This record gives sequence, C-alpha cells and structure tokens, in this order.
Amino acid sequence: MIKACLFSLDGVIVDTARCRFLAWKRLAAELGFEFTELQNESLRGVSRFEALGILLRAGGLTGRFDVGQKVRMASCQAGWYREYVGRMTEADVLPGAVSLLEGLRREGISVGLGSAGRDAPAILERTGIRSLFDCVF
Repeated sequence: MIKACLFSLDGVIVDTARCRFLAWKRLAAELGFEFTELQNESLRGVSRFEALGILLRAGGLTGRFDVGQKVRMASCQAGWYREYVGRMTEADVLPGAVSLLEGLRREGISVGLGSAGRDAPAILERTGIRSLFDCVF
C-alpha cells in the first residue's frame, strides 16, 4: 500500500524552462541579436555561465567580453529569470498535476515535494499549490 508520494517541482508540477528562455532571449536582445527557442535547447543541462558562452557564440560575440562583463550579464539573466518566475500563476501548473495531487490526498496518501530550486517556495505560493503538499524540502 502506498503511503506517500514525493514529487520534484520543475518539469513535474511546473515548468520554468519558459522563464529561463525568456530571460536568455531578453539578454540576447540587449546584446543586439535574436535568440530562438531552438537555440535555447542547447542550454539545457549546463550551468548559467556555460549557457552564457553558448548564447554569445550564437550571437557571434565570442571573445568580446571580459569575465567581469560576463558575470554581470549572467547576473542580469538570473534577475530576469526571477522576474518571470515571479509572474507565474496557477495557469503555469502543468496539466493534470493539481488533479493528481488532490486525488492522492483524498486517498489519504501523503504528498511531499523536493526541490533544489531556490525559487521553489515562491513558485508554490504564486501558483497557489503550496497547500497540496504535506511537506516541502
């Protein structure tokens, strides 16, 4: 008998990939070029600083910035990402997630959420789903 279920937040309950893309696209626009969703796929699974290098290559800007400038760019992108995450609403919860969580709770199954994301508490509040989890870590 199942007594509890543990979920990850990003990619399971919500998807912040769109927020990340919008932040990178905004940085590209600030640098004077367009960054597409297809190009964005190459950023998956790499660190922010590695992603910045990929973005700069996509814009033909490799070698034009020193480390300090790159740190500032990465910081801007991170701020814009947090801005977009801050705009998330219940509409950003992935389809079927709420009904699954509510169904588990009706069956008396404890529901937990594990996330390494620093924005997880804000996302849970903004999307209105914090109350669906018995514990969050």
